[in-house]
Amino acid sequence: MSATFPTPSIVESLAKSEIQAIPKEYVRPQEELNGIGNIFEEEKKDEGPQVPTIDLKEIDSKDKELREKCHQELKKAAMEWGVMHLVNHGISDELIDRVKVVE
Repeated sequence: MSATFPTPSIVESLAKSEIQAIPKEYVRPQEELNGIGNIFEEEKKDEGPQVPTIDLKEIDSKDKELREKCHQELKKAAMEWGVMHLVNHGISDELIDRVKVVE
């Protein structure tokens, strides 16, 4: 029986490549960025529905129940919202900061 391993996504491959600049196809035009609010600030407001926060800590858990619960929360957020705030995803703060300042 041979083990199969998932193929890394393009984003995973880019993250591991130590690139110095974000490829332009991943960068939104400035005029589009000007119209986007800060989703993290919006999430802190008490009024109206809130963007779901999904904790990915258990996404690869050996405990099937914990893993399935995480998968279901992620699926629900994707299906109902199409967007979510992910925490404990394993992406370094340094990479996130580099993405935030890309021009």
